[in-house]
Amino acid sequence: MSDSDEDRLRINTLHRFAKRSSRLVLQEYSHCEVPAGCGGYVFRWRDPAAGLPVVVHVACHAEASLWIDGKPRPGTHTAIPFGECVLALHLRRVKQPAVLALVITLDHPERSDDDGDQTVLASAGSVRWRATVTPPDETWTGGDFDDGDWSPLAAAELDEQVTHGESWRYEYVVGMGAEALRLPGEEVWIRARFLADATLVADRD
Repeated sequence: MSDSDEDRLRINTLHRFAKRSSRLVLQEYSHCEVPAGCGGYVFRWRDPAAGLPVVVHVACHAEASLWIDGKPRPGTHTAIPFGECVLALHLRRVKQPAVLALVITLDHPERSDDDGDQTVLASAGSVRWRATVTPPDETWTGGDFDDGDWSPLAAAELDEQVTHGESWRYEYVVGMGAEALRLPGEEVWIRARFLADATLVADRD
């Protein structure tokens, strides 16, 4: 075999795609399957020190913006800092009558051998979910903001009147442990405090 043949084999080997990191973890991000039986996986590198890897599931007929600890979270897959956190949710053009169902779950819990609860936060009819229809000041998304005069969101029943013909969308989120919370207006500001527990990701990487 000539030197040029060896170089060609070396260039075409899959080893040139191999990567390692002492700081990052390679995580399955998604996968696809087709009837023919073939499929594929999408992987991503994740920094375990960046926080808790989660997926945000929201069911609501509205335009929504979400922050955690004052930082915007534009995607459903994100990482949140460990410890006590504040979720801030701004809903606009809410179709009335309306309810909100929200769950934050650990990203890809099916990869864990643990049968424990993978829910990080779920909407529930309690005083920790507080809302206002009066525009707050610009600090409202942060942890130091005082929402003591905001009203608690009350639990509501799911029916066609509040789901507007998309009951499957709400039932999916409720099926993961959420309750439907009644929204008081066409524009609502919502806050909830929760704990991002580091033990949820122990021994998963």
